[in-house]
Amino acid sequence: GINAEYGLQTEKNYVTKLGVLCDVFFKPMQANHAPLISKISSVINTIINIYPIQLAFLNQMRIVIEDHYKLADLFIEKVKFLRDYSTYINEVDSAMSLINQLKANSQNFANFLKKCQENPQCQLQDLGSFMIEPVLCVD
Repeated sequence: GINAEYGLQTEKNYVTKLGVLCDVFFKPMQANHAPLISKISSVINTIINIYPIQLAFLNQMRIVIEDHYKLADLFIEKVKFLRDYSTYINEVDSAMSLINQLKANSQNFANFLKKCQENPQCQLQDLGSFMIEPVLCVD
């Protein structure tokens, strides 16, 4: 029905944003700025680990979208993974503060973030816009 399709589209949008967060920001950040971001590695690793789980959930959701019982079972199964978000939710504010501090104190890091933001996948949204998505998803 229409609610299931809306849920599928919402999940697709969320997974797309998680992918951008991982592939455009976090993985290159780990590769190029590891010493600077060591204090927020748990936040970064949590999202990098959650992304494939959410992608698999989206793909399963596409398969069972018309079967409400299977869809309900899929959501019940997803509850197991919600605890993975607790690390992220508990640490995201301090991670954003550190990122803002790094941006202010390191022109190299600020340029890196600007370059990431210019990636067409970001649609001119900054890192903070993507980092808030997992909090909104669970909220």
